Amino acid sequence: MSSHLPSPSLLAFALTCVLCAPAHAAEADTPTETAPKDRKTTELDAVRVSVARADTDAGALGDRPALDTPFSITRIDAEDIQQRQVNALAQLFITDPSVSGNVGAYNSSWYTTVQVRGLPVSENNGHKLNGMPLYTYGAEWPIESMQQVQLLKGASGFMYGFGAPGGILNYITKKPTETPLLDVAIGYRDGGVYSAHLDNGRRFGEDGRFGYRLNLLREQGDTYNDTHVERTLASLGLDARLSDRVTWSADLLYQNRKLENEAPTVTFYSYADSVLPRRLDPRRDRAIHDTYFNTEMQAAMTGLQWQIDDAWKARLDLSYSKFRSAINKIWDYVRDREGNADTYIYDLGNLAENYLAQGLLEGRFQTGPIGHQVVAGLSWQQADSGWSKENLWYQLGTSNLYQDSSLSYRSTHSRQTYRSDRVVQNALFASDTLSFGEHWSMLLGLRHTRYTQDSWNVEGVRSDRYAKSVNTPTVALMFKPRADQTLYASYVQALEQGSTVGMLYENRNTLLPPLESEQYELGYKLEHALWTLDAAWFRIERGAEYGNADNYYVQDGEVRYQGVDLSASVQATPNLRIGGGATWVDAEYLRNEVAAVGRTPAGVARFQATLNAAYEVDALPGLSVHAAAKHYGSQMYGTSLWNDLYDLKLPSFTLLDAGLGYRTRWGTTPVTLRGEITNLTDRRYWSNDGNGYGQPRTWSLSAKFEL
Repeated sequence: MSSHLPSPSLLAFALTCVLCAPAHAAEADTPTETAPKDRKTTELDAVRVSVARADTDAGALGDRPALDTPFSITRIDAEDIQQRQVNALAQLFITDPSVSGNVGAYNSSWYTTVQVRGLPVSENNGHKLNGMPLYTYGAEWPIESMQQVQLLKGASGFMYGFGAPGGILNYITKKPTETPLLDVAIGYRDGGVYSAHLDNGRRFGEDGRFGYRLNLLREQGDTYNDTHVERTLASLGLDARLSDRVTWSADLLYQNRKLENEAPTVTFYSYADSVLPRRLDPRRDRAIHDTYFNTEMQAAMTGLQWQIDDAWKARLDLSYSKFRSAINKIWDYVRDREGNADTYIYDLGNLAENYLAQGLLEGRFQTGPIGHQVVAGLSWQQADSGWSKENLWYQLGTSNLYQDSSLSYRSTHSRQTYRSDRVVQNALFASDTLSFGEHWSMLLGLRHTRYTQDSWNVEGVRSDRYAKSVNTPTVALMFKPRADQTLYASYVQALEQGSTVGMLYENRNTLLPPLESEQYELGYKLEHALWTLDAAWFRIERGAEYGNADNYYVQDGEVRYQGVDLSASVQATPNLRIGGGATWVDAEYLRNEVAAVGRTPAGVARFQATLNAAYEVDALPGLSVHAAAKHYGSQMYGTSLWNDLYDLKLPSFTLLDAGLGYRTRWGTTPVTLRGEITNLTDRRYWSNDGNGYGQPRTWSLSAKFEL
């Protein structure tokens, strides 16, 4: 195990950095966005290393405190997002040791942006907006319009239907505020990227019956490696209190993001050496001009919530989301340790649409000494995806990682798409949380899903079809020794969409059937005003998909992930809060072909650890500083869609981020100034995601005016 641990000197250095750098501490009862603090205060917005307690949207389980769920859940709220100036999903979870991934906002992640406990979060069904389905492929969802981002770790079959066992990312949009809010923020990021952000909300009408929350953002400029970015975001949240018991809500979101002259993705897919080339300088301009990765996202949803009486409530939700991309991307297939590469162009586009209608009934009642919290509902989901009719994949030429390239390519292809896949789920679900006195409870849940999965070729002819009805149960036992603690044991079954085999394999375009997985978890949660603790032992058994030695992408046997996930924080002094954690994962293929049995799946780090702190400086009221260190363990090279049978290992590395904030006044206007440095030590490293190598040290500045 010691070979997977950070060196003592490195950890000592990181600890010294975070503890010696003053940082702003979070107060236990920080006001929430919907009940804002007095806007006249000159205290700095609280930094939350461990976010405030809040209800969690748990899909078919309804809304309930995260402490009372038998699952591991991480929540990052808007204050922390703003304080650390987060603009990428991987950066969002730097304080969670179970999450890996290093994709920056200014390069595309071809398959998935993060992995949880060694398992990827699916771009098909692993992302939700207010619990409603989304699709994301190589793009970042706009975090600036989110009040909170929740990560439900592990399998989630009962709660959300189809889902890979890596977990569910649920983006919670900002809601109308009880008091008027008008914030304007301007920002600058390393290289020359400028941004302006408006956040406006209020209630109006008789007794504040109506409310809105509007977010507008424009970002534009050239990044540290001369990639050009243009991004426009608009989101609107509405609600109306139709009566004392009935509320209508709606959310609209639109984002258009363009990345031009993006650096080629470095891949070792055809690399035969066991020694990696020397690491790249990520600031070097390696772009092949006229390449791009452009995405457009739209989402619309509406719902009615009815508080029938004090014990019962019902809701009806409808949602639609659309994702479109136009991609003209370059790949460098490295051949040797000198950096010589075969350079390929992938010229394509895709379109994905998700629809959902769901009705939910939730209530409480007693049968003798046993209390019941029941949730029952039905849902219909349809996910359509398609690709452009004209896709191009070919070798553009040869190049070298460390030399300028004379290659060029301009796309002339149409982006007209055809529907390639459709997944329809019709589901009935019900759960009952039975309470046996003050301390014990049991959760019993079952989802019955009838699904169909269809595939078409470019001529519109159905090429494959799969249909089946399945039951995915959830069972959990919970014990609460005190109101602020929960011990639990849970079992979950899940089903995930089968892959459509990619272009690199002999059985390309084949539709594979859904994969089944099972999860066992034992956990402990503590949420105290001065300290928090989350600990879990987990075991996930998942059907295996991988590229075999004959270059066929197959489903065969299973892959097992098991380990321990631990995170904690403590309010060490009134001004200082310290957090940290570690995750150990043991993963291997079982009952597969001989070449795979016993191997560790690609992308799985055996050990990861985090350390973070935040401190408020008494000597200068309004000033706070914070820092976070994260150690990423070594892992085998590859992805879930590339051959897992490589012998190439990526070495471990540790990253350090640090920042500060200062809250003051400009005349009578409260102003918050912020600065952040990511990868403080400018560590260079190879990675499994993004462009294949890490970002350099970068910095950002912002100023927020509360008007």
